[in-house]
Amino acid sequence: MEIKKYPRLTSVGGWRNGTLVGRYPGKGSDNSPHGGSYSQQELRELVAYARERFIEIIPEIDLPGHSSAAIAAYPALSCFPDSSTEVIPSMMADKTLAEMKQGRTKIVQETWGVFNDVLCPTEFTFSFINDVLKEVMDVFPSNYIHIGGDECPKEYWKKSAFCQQLIREQGLKDEHGLQSYFIRRLERMVEARGRRIIGWDEILEGGLAPNATVMSWRGISGGIESARMGHDVIMSPVDNCYLNLYQSEDPSDSIAWGGMTSLKKVYGYEPVPAVLNATERPFIKGVQANLWTEYIGSPALAEFMLFPRLLAIAELGWRKEKTGFDHFTDRVARWFPLMKAQGINHSSHLYELEMSSQYQSEDNNIAVSIRGTSPGAQLFYRMDDGPVVPFLVPFTVSKSCHITALASVDGLVTDQKTTSFRFSKSAGRKILMKTPPSPPYDLSKGIASLNGMLGSDQRFTDPEWSGWNGTDMDAVIDFGRNENISTVRIRFFHGPNSWVYLPASLELQGSVDGEKFSRIHAKSVPPGSDIGVYEQTMRFPGTNVRFLRIIAKNHGLIPRGANGAGQPAWLFVDEISVD
Repeated sequence: MEIKKYPRLTSVGGWRNGTLVGRYPGKGSDNSPHGGSYSQQELRELVAYARERFIEIIPEIDLPGHSSAAIAAYPALSCFPDSSTEVIPSMMADKTLAEMKQGRTKIVQETWGVFNDVLCPTEFTFSFINDVLKEVMDVFPSNYIHIGGDECPKEYWKKSAFCQQLIREQGLKDEHGLQSYFIRRLERMVEARGRRIIGWDEILEGGLAPNATVMSWRGISGGIESARMGHDVIMSPVDNCYLNLYQSEDPSDSIAWGGMTSLKKVYGYEPVPAVLNATERPFIKGVQANLWTEYIGSPALAEFMLFPRLLAIAELGWRKEKTGFDHFTDRVARWFPLMKAQGINHSSHLYELEMSSQYQSEDNNIAVSIRGTSPGAQLFYRMDDGPVVPFLVPFTVSKSCHITALASVDGLVTDQKTTSFRFSKSAGRKILMKTPPSPPYDLSKGIASLNGMLGSDQRFTDPEWSGWNGTDMDAVIDFGRNENISTVRIRFFHGPNSWVYLPASLELQGSVDGEKFSRIHAKSVPPGSDIGVYEQTMRFPGTNVRFLRIIAKNHGLIPRGANGAGQPAWLFVDEISVD
């Protein structure tokens, strides 16, 4: 947005020299400048256009974190104005690296994420923010102004002598208290002009500003806590309301941020938590959907991600009682021709197809079932490149293969999901997780690791995946009898944007009695690059064992410069195949 008093916010902060190629952490930079800005007149026209349609636009100026572009334009906003911007060289455009070699200290980041160089709570910063907010509020007459407040690392504040002195002078407990001090000052600026602030649920940390409205995104706990404190709340939990997540298992869909929020998952969400009492419930003011656009390069793709899930969000906010998912999908299907006539590039995904398997040791095969989320869909399946046949009852698979499940409504294929099945000596055997997975990523109690069905290649929230946060996977397979084994294959997920990393190392131990184990094989695991599934294969001389212990060493703390730096990494494991 054009800020007339600070033109470098758009001339410098409005442009970056490159953008990641592919999914985070990407394959380097495209080395092409990206950017632009809205003039204040353009934004006034947009506000008027929305008002004619009974829509109020609320601007968000994210403070004190997510301010790399402002700091690049005006380095004095940083606690360390003379220090260089934290960057990962492999993600930077050649032009940026050349500029930094020439001595330019601050740049506009070329990748998304959370960065340590946040706004410093100096009087210069507060004067700057006050000037910016004045121009913002002159353009946007909304009752609310969103000030962000989310994902603000405290590392630079901890290192800053100024910040530490300010904490002492203000009698604050720590850096979280300093963020609360920051937000309270913003609230006074906004309220001085007759407006109110909204902030993401991190503004609860260190103490909430007196009249703030909280937007609960990290689940629902922030919303519950705020309502119980008597603060207005907008519910926007990531698992149900983030429409930048995948909406289906269709491999033809564009890449997305990660995880899956299906139409049914959105529709099934209840914005008012049941744990709130009659006095607390009125503080839940509404629900919000979010579409973050890191991977969305066009308006058409934005529409594809929004519709029809945005229709479900509308019902959550506007109906006191929902009519049921079957009735909802029936109405959505009838709206498709209308959306097409209006030129809306909607998705046709209505159902979340699910496959389940049961290993049958007596026949040495796998019984497969397919389930749609509504009886309104007709279900079909295809094995490898074979014919498409209706799914009526569970069918058996007796060899490794690929099965594609399809859902059809009135002859239109709305959803499809392809799953791979693999036979091995470990399929259907017992497994003991000596280190239990972390909730909520322990849906199968370990059984999915040996059921012969491979999990999704796109998302680790598939029930086939089990996850450990900051701890190792330590599992023992009981074959039930001595087996001669020589190969172990294990599937791991790598998604650093979601704090998910490959293990640092793997170790195999064998035993014939379940008591005394000896090492069979060990290997270090090279770091992943692109997001996705990495299968680790370990080959060794044939060994007779009844019990096989597998230890996957957690990556540890997330490295500096990456999303979630300093936090414990997640480890996600799918199928374990032993032969």
